[in-house]
Amino acid sequence: MTSAMRRLALLVAPVVLLAGCGADGSTAAPPTTAAASTTTVVKETGSTELGPPARPAQLVAPDEVTAPAPLLVLLAGYGATGAGQDAYLGVTEQAASRGLYVLLPDGTIDTSGKRFWDATPACCNFTGAAVDDVAYISGLIDEAIEQRPIDPARVYIFGHSNGGFMAYRLACERSDQVTAIAVLAGSDVADPQGCVPTQGVSVLHLHGDADSVIAYAGGSTSRPYPGAEEVVARWAGRAGCDPEPTRGSRVDLEGGIAGEETALSVYERCDEGLGVQLDTIEGGSHIPFLERDALGTNVLDWLLDRTR
Repeated sequence: MTSAMRRLALLVAPVVLLAGCGADGSTAAPPTTAAASTTTVVKETGSTELGPPARPAQLVAPDEVTAPAPLLVLLAGYGATGAGQDAYLGVTEQAASRGLYVLLPDGTIDTSGKRFWDATPACCNFTGAAVDDVAYISGLIDEAIEQRPIDPARVYIFGHSNGGFMAYRLACERSDQVTAIAVLAGSDVADPQGCVPTQGVSVLHLHGDADSVIAYAGGSTSRPYPGAEEVVARWAGRAGCDPEPTRGSRVDLEGGIAGEETALSVYERCDEGLGVQLDTIEGGSHIPFLERDALGTNVLDWLLDRTR
């Protein structure tokens, strides 16, 4: 079975419903201070549960931890679960050999029975439910750092669609906590003045230019959000980068499109430790068939190169 076919089999499963807005064998390791001055190797397997009883999240440990270790929070698209998003992208599979903890939270269930993040007016709290996802996710990150040997200087967010909108909101409101974000087919607030981060955050944005759900060019008057190029340019300005990006080498991210279909736009000479990049998947849809190894190399490794 080809890689693209495997992705399609996952996407038609009910657990990976992403087209809207967009294992447990627990072993507990003793708490370790994340601010340790030296590194140590910790053996860990399986996952553990974090968060409030009414809204738990799974923290998946890598094969082996070199402490203090990085943490990635994976945020699903509208209608999907954290586990379903991971099944689609294969994040924990790629994270296992990279010493990267992965946190899999779930959004709140709305009146139509779909999970959502309260990210921006455009996506995707359509009923105005009272929920504070910034506080919820921030609390999960704090709890993970308290319970595991996680480095608070290497906390990353990876969000798809509605999860991508939420990643941008966290970068805006919790830039003190979030080191870098990767966003797939998402966007930011419509008004750039509505985002005032207190620290620099690195941004990797991946978007198909044929996305019919969250348009590459941006939203409409009735549902405004900036296009991919605009939102990345905003964050490049905040990071002190050159005003215009350079065109990097092309890469093959999308298993369903032949050749090196993804064009890289890299902002250079950013402030120390920061990076900003746009990956345009030419012909890519809202739910691209991202190759597992390519995701590990082009997304996870990109994030892991960022620290404070």
